[in-house]
Amino acid sequence: MLEIGNPLPNHNDHGLYQLGRVDHATLEGKMVIPMHLHKNDEILSYVRIGEMVHKDSDGNNVAINNQYLMMMNAGSGFYHEEAVPKEGEITEMLQIFMRPRKDELQPKVQFHHFEDTYSFNKWRLIGANETSNAPLKINSDIEVFDARLQDNIDVKLPKLTANQVGYLYVFKGDLELSNNTDLKTRDAVIFEGENLIVKSKQQADLILFIMDITSEVSKNGLFAN
Repeated sequence: MLEIGNPLPNHNDHGLYQLGRVDHATLEGKMVIPMHLHKNDEILSYVRIGEMVHKDSDGNNVAINNQYLMMMNAGSGFYHEEAVPKEGEITEMLQIFMRPRKDELQPKVQFHHFEDTYSFNKWRLIGANETSNAPLKINSDIEVFDARLQDNIDVKLPKLTANQVGYLYVFKGDLELSNNTDLKTRDAVIFEGENLIVKSKQQADLILFIMDITSEVSKNGLFAN
């Protein structure tokens, strides 16, 4: 197991296979990020607290929240604006930049309403490749899951194949792995070839990425390069 923050042997890339980067953002009310270009990035807006208003070059003007998530497949080019319009409101979210399997794909944006805000004590599939049954489609061989663990709950991490690697991020909480690794808010671990169990010491919100190390990826995105 390798904890984020430790050097990865022979690794000269700030990302990891299909995952370019994960930005944990806190946005204050009346904040506006003006219209800007994304290209060759697959971007999941994963809001947990508050809401973000998304406007784009397709004419969408949509409020994203913790049940209504957005996937932007930027492809050959897509413009959008982000804003937290209400005074005094705080939005906390992950902006997740993933790498497509090739450049210049047809751009599009997807929205999905999840019936439940949280998936209690089990992994919920949020996004995966185009052939999957995931609610949000990603032009890449990556799977994205989330879960909310209640106090003192044990949950197994999925068993990976020989071609897969996992990345677990703690949005909020306090937990430990079965190999005695402690994790707290904003901590993350990379794992492969291990059958691990996660145990929460207190309520924990988690997001999990499973990547295929043999699949091709483009590193020509503007943000996930």
